[in-house]
Amino acid sequence: MAEPVLVGLLFADRIITENNGKKGIIGTFSVFSAKAFPVVFPPWSIYAAVTNLTGKHTFSINLVHDDTMQVILPINGELNAATPEDVVELTP
Repeated sequence: MAEPVLVGLLFADRIITENNGKKGIIGTFSVFSAKAFPVVFPPWSIYAAVTNLTGKHTFSINLVHDDTMQVILPINGELNAATPEDVVELTP
């Protein structure tokens, strides 16, 4: 079996799906920061896109603290690709 290919991974303030299926990705960013902990961040989203898969597959995305390697946010789910050329968009 071929390896899956990640073709997109973004953090955004908001992701919307239009009536035609297109995604609107609003307010992308790459860093979380806070002056003090604990902290509550406003709502945000993850957009991921993967290709080179066929059939049903489980996936996981883990946000990990860089220094301690502690999993901060685990995200799990299932995706389905009809052909290896399909790009499956994940917006957990």
